[in-house]
Amino acid sequence: MNNYIYFFSFILLLVSCNTENSKNNSDYLSTDLEASEDSLELAAAYAAQAKIELKLIAAIETEAVAADNIDDAADDSAIWYNKSNPESSIIYGSNKKGGLVAFDLEGRQTQYYPIGKINNVDVKQDVVIGSDTLDILGCTNRSDQSVELFSILKNGEVSNLMGEKFKVDTTKIDDVYGFCLAYPVANKRLYVIINGKNGYFKQFELKSREGSYELDLIYEMQFDSQTEGMVSHDRSNSLYVGEENLGVWCLSLNKDEYSEIQFIKESSVLTNKSIVSDVEGLSIYDKGDKTLLFLSSQGNFSYAVFDMNKSHNYLFSFKIIGSDNIDGVEETDGIEISSHNFSPRFNSGLFVAQDGFNYTNNSLDAQNFKFLNMDDILNLYYK
Repeated sequence: MNNYIYFFSFILLLVSCNTENSKNNSDYLSTDLEASEDSLELAAAYAAQAKIELKLIAAIETEAVAADNIDDAADDSAIWYNKSNPESSIIYGSNKKGGLVAFDLEGRQTQYYPIGKINNVDVKQDVVIGSDTLDILGCTNRSDQSVELFSILKNGEVSNLMGEKFKVDTTKIDDVYGFCLAYPVANKRLYVIINGKNGYFKQFELKSREGSYELDLIYEMQFDSQTEGMVSHDRSNSLYVGEENLGVWCLSLNKDEYSEIQFIKESSVLTNKSIVSDVEGLSIYDKGDKTLLFLSSQGNFSYAVFDMNKSHNYLFSFKIIGSDNIDGVEETDGIEISSHNFSPRFNSGLFVAQDGFNYTNNSLDAQNFKFLNMDDILNLYYK
């Protein structure tokens, strides 16, 4: 969705919908704006969200990213768990206007890396490449159509891993977009996976050669329409890919099984009324007897949950509403989940959602990210 257009047509939404998502939205704008197709679509998104009954309030919100308040800037996030000091863990977020930002668990910005228009970001820890064991952060950079890879140092700062940037073949991927790292238990190889706005998909393997790191192409394919959100389930050697106007695909990370791609029927925007395109962020909660796939349903500002242990059955959807202190969440792109115990506030895991309309003191601010305790989400369904 185009936040710039939506902001200037927001008044129609406020007249048309009664929503819990942001504090006193009707007070935020007073100018009468002309109705447009975009404002009707946004109003429809809020109306669809109102049908989602389960709701939560975010525990923490981050500082706004460096951008104008009408910019589509924040997008995806990744979580680095600090094993020696969990309360010093870091959440990295992309800023499509110029870089990568790091936040602590209180939502305070701790670092900013002005490396370009970063779109999607991911982290894998304890990765063995050659003789090295690394925590690795990777992302797509749309400034120069490249993939960036970094090692995460003990203090959470990042250091360039590959030296020269890995440039994407733009004759196949028209605009590098989605990004994911995979480190399957079955073979302990690190895969770097990207896709483009044209639905073209490539999977690479990161290899160590003579003291440097290189990416070898393993597999490529074409989806029928635009893709972005991806997440790996390393324990089952699986990858999930979101086709924005359709739903989610599951495929094996084993190159001998690529033909066995499976569409998750209950993720379909055509048949599941709780999911409205675009299908955006994907993430997985895997702990104990629960292995759950989470999906950001951008068209109705909500999140759908599927049971991966039971043929990806759809379980429930929830939304994030506003409180006196933190506004609600709309138009989420990326989501991220970790099942680690970070702190008393996030003792059962952390859920991070990008917020497309972020309000601070009754004024529209630049976009940011919201944090929720995984227990609060699970308790919506597992009581």
